[in-house]
Amino acid sequence: MAIYYILFTILAFFSLLERNNKFSKVSLKIILLLLILFVGLRYQVGNDYAEYYTYHSLIQQGVTNYFEPLFTLLNYITPTPDLMFFVSSVISFIFLYLAFRYFAPNNGILLFTLYFGIYLIIFDIHIIRQGIAIAMVLYSWKFAVESKMIKFFSLVLIAMGFHSSAVVALPAYFLTKVKFTKQLKITLLSISTIIFFILLFFKDLVFNIISLIPLFERYATVYLDPEFSSTEPISFGFMLNIIAFFILEYIIVKRPTSFNNPRIQFVEKIFFISILASILLRFSSIALRLNYYYQISNIFIFALIIFSFKEKIPIKVIFIIITLLYLYVNLNTGHAILDYKTILSK
Repeated sequence: MAIYYILFTILAFFSLLERNNKFSKVSLKIILLLLILFVGLRYQVGNDYAEYYTYHSLIQQGVTNYFEPLFTLLNYITPTPDLMFFVSSVISFIFLYLAFRYFAPNNGILLFTLYFGIYLIIFDIHIIRQGIAIAMVLYSWKFAVESKMIKFFSLVLIAMGFHSSAVVALPAYFLTKVKFTKQLKITLLSISTIIFFILLFFKDLVFNIISLIPLFERYATVYLDPEFSSTEPISFGFMLNIIAFFILEYIIVKRPTSFNNPRIQFVEKIFFISILASILLRFSSIALRLNYYYQISNIFIFALIIFSFKEKIPIKVIFIIITLLYLYVNLNTGHAILDYKTILSK
């Protein structure tokens, strides 16, 4: 497991040195390449690795009705599973890089550091299909900010070609046009809490209804199994996001002019939607996976909080330590298959 901590330390070190200069821009591209290689050249690493390896062979033999069409196509055109994993890594990290460059052009290394600790294990090692879809959705936000509806919907539809759950990202285009006043936020938070308790007692009915939709039938049927439909407890990540939400609200009140940038306004709205979803969907740990398409906004929010302080380095260090705790939890939760090996060790 040491390799994960070593890589995180490298990212954290360069994030502390990050400035708007040529050195940082070159460092960011080297880090991008390093992450692509780290994830793309792994061997037998990840909870779903063996399943993807098996289905690659089946797809090569003509079995094409299990995964979504674009992921099936990716498996079909890559002659080996190793190449499929590598191309998946390239796709994910290129879209992440593009999104980071758009929303925080001078803080890409910091964002990759936060992403590494909080999400990389889950999105790029375990659930790679959804990880690709999430990266695409993240970049699609650019077109929502610029009110380019056709481009936004086109990219989300492409994301759905890798994982159908990306459909939940479609409403973001319209939801972020809403003006969330303080009173509206309080009202929505209250309603979300009430609905959560209703769903808690009727979650089987909810999944049964969802299973009637052909697009989600396979997932809903699996997740009706008690093994996959347990209620999500109040987690470290949930509490951190709630704290970040209140800190952000305080900053908005004290420095409203800091939020005149449409990109910041968009991310702030996405983050608020993720808070609502994290309450609503808490009745099922699997349902919460749908919130990943909104929750990933928290890395931008953490960066925004860091740069709202006069003394940025100490706050950055605090968030790096918090992210390190995330990484520790991700590496030591359950029976994850994370003993790192590369295809060179075959």
